[in-house]
Amino acid sequence: GDGVYRSTDKGNSWTSVNNGITDSFIFALAVSQGQVYAGTVNSGVFRSADNGDNWQAMNNGLSSQRTRALVINAGGDLFAGTWNGGVFRMAANDTTWTEVNNGLTRLLVQALAINSGGDIFVATANGGIFRSTDNGDNWVQINQGLVPVNVRALAVAPSGDIYAGTLNGGVVYSVDNGDNWVEINDGIDNPLITSFTIKPDGRVFVGSGGDGVFRSKTFPTSVEKVDGNIPAEFTLAQNYPNPFNPVTSIQYELQQQSHITLTIFNFLGQEVATLINETLPAGRHAVRWNGTNEAGQSVASGLYIYQLQSGDFIQSKKLILMR
Repeated sequence: GDGVYRSTDKGNSWTSVNNGITDSFIFALAVSQGQVYAGTVNSGVFRSADNGDNWQAMNNGLSSQRTRALVINAGGDLFAGTWNGGVFRMAANDTTWTEVNNGLTRLLVQALAINSGGDIFVATANGGIFRSTDNGDNWVQINQGLVPVNVRALAVAPSGDIYAGTLNGGVVYSVDNGDNWVEINDGIDNPLITSFTIKPDGRVFVGSGGDGVFRSKTFPTSVEKVDGNIPAEFTLAQNYPNPFNPVTSIQYELQQQSHITLTIFNFLGQEVATLINETLPAGRHAVRWNGTNEAGQSVASGLYIYQLQSGDFIQSKKLILMR
């Protein structure tokens, strides 16, 4: 490894900045409030307060220094995922780590992610994914639909959807905060996924182990087949997240192949956008709305109605857009 490099010209040129770093194999980087953190393969975490010019070890209380992931929440708390040591937390403006592994039954951490609500997700080797809703104090395993359970990468989209990259199982994602996972690998030739990044419009880029980068064709308003199981009836689920900004996901179930429309109306009953107007097979589906009208223009914050219609079946629910 060659440690940390810094660019001041949008990546056109790079300078090595490793003064004080004793382990040049860097697995993770994180930035918060002018502080830069580097997680190393065997020597824990280093911090720079001067834009990378100098680094200082920050390992007090970090009993496992084989760092694999770093993430920082909105309050400035830093979380380190370690190999065979689980998760550690350092409070904002503190210098000491606290082990936070209650309920985390697999300590081989490979990735961390935080959503806009502060929920934390941990990807582990052969233990799947765990979620904490209380800042890491407690963890719950959330592997429904997740095969295999060796998870290498995690990312949270602006819509709140969560993407996970697995070893030899490709990509899975969840639209319900990790309660259920669905495989989405159409077009991915290599099922060994190592990394993600997601653009603000929701388009996903996937790094694979040997076949380079894949890009999703799906934009936030496109239709996605989520599940091929045949539901017992037509249903329209509550959108998630709600309230939302900038993108939300709407799931619905079709009992049989049907021509459907899914339409957004404002509170006055005026049509804003038609998300779906086509024949789809029976099964569980989802569509995303990015808060725009038929002309592609952003609509105002407020209460909207989304309506699913298929023949005589009509169901409507409310959603809230917050800019």
